[in-house]
Amino acid sequence: MVARAVLDLGSNSFRVLLADEENGELIVREKLKEKVQLLRSSDNGRLDPAAIERGIESIKRFRQRLSSLDRANIQVCGTHALRQSDNAAEFVIAAEELLGVPLQIISGEEEARLIYCGVLHHLPTNNDTRLVIDIGGGSSEFAYGTGFAPSVTVSVDMGCVSYTDEFFPDQMVTEQSLERARATAVRSLQSVLAERSVSMVDLQQAEQVLGTSGTIESIVQVADANGWSSNEITPESLADIRAAICDQRWIPGIGLPGLTPNRVDIFPAGVALVSAIFDVLKLPAIRYANASMQEGMLYEQSRRRVEDVQWRTVRDLSRRFHVDQKQVARVRNTADRLWQSCRVPWFGNAEEYRRLLGWACELHEIGAQVSATHYHRHGSYIIANGALRGFARQQQAQLALLVRSHRRSFPGLAFGQFEAVHGLRLMRLSALLRLAVILERSRSDAESPSPLSARVNEHSLVLELPQGWLDQHALSQQELAEEFQQLKSAHVDLQLDDLLL
Repeated sequence: MVARAVLDLGSNSFRVLLADEENGELIVREKLKEKVQLLRSSDNGRLDPAAIERGIESIKRFRQRLSSLDRANIQVCGTHALRQSDNAAEFVIAAEELLGVPLQIISGEEEARLIYCGVLHHLPTNNDTRLVIDIGGGSSEFAYGTGFAPSVTVSVDMGCVSYTDEFFPDQMVTEQSLERARATAVRSLQSVLAERSVSMVDLQQAEQVLGTSGTIESIVQVADANGWSSNEITPESLADIRAAICDQRWIPGIGLPGLTPNRVDIFPAGVALVSAIFDVLKLPAIRYANASMQEGMLYEQSRRRVEDVQWRTVRDLSRRFHVDQKQVARVRNTADRLWQSCRVPWFGNAEEYRRLLGWACELHEIGAQVSATHYHRHGSYIIANGALRGFARQQQAQLALLVRSHRRSFPGLAFGQFEAVHGLRLMRLSALLRLAVILERSRSDAESPSPLSARVNEHSLVLELPQGWLDQHALSQQELAEEFQQLKSAHVDLQLDDLLL
């Protein structure tokens, strides 16, 4: 039996889901949830210090429950609040230090995919088309498709915490404030769907429309408690709720019958957002599904599908841009031999860096299909701006930077966007990739340096090559000579072992 946990650091709530995997089945043992409102009172793209402190205190409490688990079986992700905040690193560093595991900040589209996956695992397997909707604290996610792989994933920057701050800052609700919030959400949703060229007809004709998250659940509970609908939201029941709010049946601090106390402050914003979704998509109803992104994360973790999805994404992208697969194999093999020599002193037990290096090897030449000139820049742009299924936002940025830095001038300052230790390790990965590319300039299996190894300490790398190999490979020799200066920017002192030359 294997104990697993996922921690979802949302813009409104932090959630932990713990489960045991036994004989290939997942048995949920415990769910923990705390209302943190990480996005509350954010200003000019920066998290409020008080919100950061609430988040850290919450993680300290969760840490006690997670302390007995193998770190490899704990997955932590952040969503909208951490995606959009300039000072997210302050929180991420503290959270990673407390938990002892990396925190992945996932894209909105990846969030939508994981929510869809979590909901689908709670439904009978069939070929019905499904639209899954989740309203979070800072963004709302939409995923549409059949089976476990949605064909459409969309994230819109509209959430119940951000809309509460903007339209209901004093907790007073009026018909005018509710309408302003609804109209703004309509425009935001319409704009994103048009920009993504999403078929409105497909979404409107989904055979099942399912909603998850606390916002959907609270609206369903209020509708049920007042006899307006049963386990679903309809245009009619939503109109009844809006009328109750606007006809002064809304009691500040208490809300409406059926509403739990911890949802009172953000409930009007949630009603405005759901109203906008009904208005834009013309849905007949939204049924509540008691599942979430956590279930999607857990199922993928237990089956190790996240890594599989990422590798499929990388290889699909490589084939789409007609990358020379034989050259990829050479570069990857050489980079991996260097990795083996450098792993312990440079990267410790952080195996995720090896995967990142492998992905960069697979994709380092994708930009050549755009132009042979500056193809490292073209490849970086494709990766940074593409929809890379399975990748967290931060992973995508790391991969794009490695491809950008694998040749020509070394963009040392660009690594400063990452936390210091992480940035240093990424620079070292770039050094290994650059050396592998230089050593495989012949693009021939017969010309690969063998044996090949390296010796490293904190700031130096001694490259050990077969005797006489450099004399027979003049281009690599010249580029290695130029690389001495380039790698100084990566805090790497490159040396060649004279005894092997």
